[in-house]
Amino acid sequence: MDPETEELIEAIVDEKWNELLEDVKKIVAWKSAVETIIHGLEERSKKLYENMELLTKDVHAKLEEYDSAISALHADLKALEKVYAKILPLFVEKVAFLQRRGVLQGKKKEE
Repeated sequence: MDPETEELIEAIVDEKWNELLEDVKKIVAWKSAVETIIHGLEERSKKLYENMELLTKDVHAKLEEYDSAISALHADLKALEKVYAKILPLFVEKVAFLQRRGVLQGKKKEE
């Protein structure tokens, strides 16, 4: 092979080699950027999971609190029902007596 052809071939090979190196550098830069993005997404996903866990615990605690409050209200209503069951018949009896006497109507009935 003559020296001019050899130099031309070496120049073409060097040019192609440099183009390949530039392409590889671009690929490495792209890979690095993608890895950074993936790492960021993993962190966000991890934080989201932690926040969901906290939210779940908070909601569960609130539900337990509401359950306790409703249970207490239920007990209070049952107690009130028992009180009314004892007082109401006497109250109705007294109102009926007062109506018969005319006190609630503003005048006495003649008997």
